[in-house]
Amino acid sequence: KKTDNLVHKKIYFTAVSPAGKAPVLDGVLDDVCWQNATKLANFVLTAGEHGKPVKNQTESLLAYDTTHLYVAFRCQEPNISGIKSNSKMWDDSDILYDDRVEIFLDINHDHRSYYELAVNPNGVQFDQSGFNRLHGSKTCDMDPSWNGFWRAKTKINKSEWIAEIAINVTSLGIDKIEQGMTWGFNVARVCQPDVIKGDEFFKREPHGEAEYSAWAPVKDYIRETISNFQAPLEFGDLVFGNPGFAIEELSFRSASYAFGPVGQPSLFGFNPLVIKLKTKNNKSKKATLKITVEPESGAKWQSEQTVTLSSKSPVHAEYYIPENQENKIIIQFLDPDSKKQLYRTSC
Repeated sequence: KKTDNLVHKKIYFTAVSPAGKAPVLDGVLDDVCWQNATKLANFVLTAGEHGKPVKNQTESLLAYDTTHLYVAFRCQEPNISGIKSNSKMWDDSDILYDDRVEIFLDINHDHRSYYELAVNPNGVQFDQSGFNRLHGSKTCDMDPSWNGFWRAKTKINKSEWIAEIAINVTSLGIDKIEQGMTWGFNVARVCQPDVIKGDEFFKREPHGEAEYSAWAPVKDYIRETISNFQAPLEFGDLVFGNPGFAIEELSFRSASYAFGPVGQPSLFGFNPLVIKLKTKNNKSKKATLKITVEPESGAKWQSEQTVTLSSKSPVHAEYYIPENQENKIIIQFLDPDSKKQLYRTSC
């Protein structure tokens, strides 16, 4: 049991490598880039028995180049004839009553603003932007009028269905993907949804064969059968390139809306920060830890220090709270020589 009055935030972390050559979107995962892609598996339930393994597993593959993020899904489905895929029109919000896979992108890694991309087995696409001011408080504002530039191709086989997706990041306001760029990220799947239009807000948990699952086990505390992925605070961390480490846990006093009321609020002056991570091949490496605190008004506080990254011992540091208002804390690891970013998050 934790007794240090800190918030201990488990981090679902993955790094993705360059694709080399872009895949051909045909719903067949035989491209070279998929052979070497980052693989996300072991999806868990996000509704009903939260955190438990799903019966119909999903595998997601990730790759990228400078202008695109490529995502593929392989969805196990022994009951192909039972697939629900009724939406026929692009950007039809009724896709939420269909079998589907979804991608969530918090490109600012602020745990508030994000994009949602969904596609059903017929290849019908839906997207929208979201903003969650206060985690778990039903204050998630959605904008279905937002449209990104992305393409999807699906293929239904005997015991699985495939989705192959290319996301043009320039439509997200990014000139190009660079190594060390870090996004909040999740991939999710809805299998045989147990929800009927007009009755969705009366059913709290799924029944029958319905499965709602994701790589990072999000929970938004609203309606598990209608809106249970909209929790950017609980997305995982996606890092482009190979930083040589994986963040496992961040621990600190509650610094803003995101982690309250759990733990004690950050105080005026210095507050503790503990970063638990695992290094590649368990080898120690040097990095520059840069911490920035941005209050709503007034001057920001910033520090840089050289630290040793090790699987054996966490990194201990401090951040300074300059005023009794909401403060944004930015945590970065930089290469000590080039000063290029290896990882970034905020809270």
